[in-house]
Amino acid sequence: MKLCQLAKSGGSLGPGTQQLANTAGPKKLIRLEAYLESMLVEQIQLEKGCAIGLHFEMQEYPLLVIRAEKGFLMCGYLNINAAETLGDSAARVKGVRNFEDMLNAQVVEATQLARNLGIEPGMTGKEALERMF
Repeated sequence: MKLCQLAKSGGSLGPGTQQLANTAGPKKLIRLEAYLESMLVEQIQLEKGCAIGLHFEMQEYPLLVIRAEKGFLMCGYLNINAAETLGDSAARVKGVRNFEDMLNAQVVEATQLARNLGIEPGMTGKEALERMF
């Protein structure tokens, strides 16, 4: 895996421009503002605690994750088998476009660690997240 380092550049590149120094190759210029404008991090207050939601705009549908203390709720973009292999407590919903959709959608899959917390397919995303506190 190649490591990259992000360093703020001088004024000649323009405001919001960052220089990406790839330790394995030539330097590239990117505009971070465009990426940051497509990303939203939001606190989501639930009965048992406060979760953190990440909303990242993609081409057609957003990539969504809501992180609680003991696990996370993922959208259909993400792979439940990867979460299982990595030992995460995770549940997946699909067909969602925002955090409210995620909370109301039915869980379609859950890792074994999530199941150990009482999370099962068919319950709502909100119910699953409440069990992750």
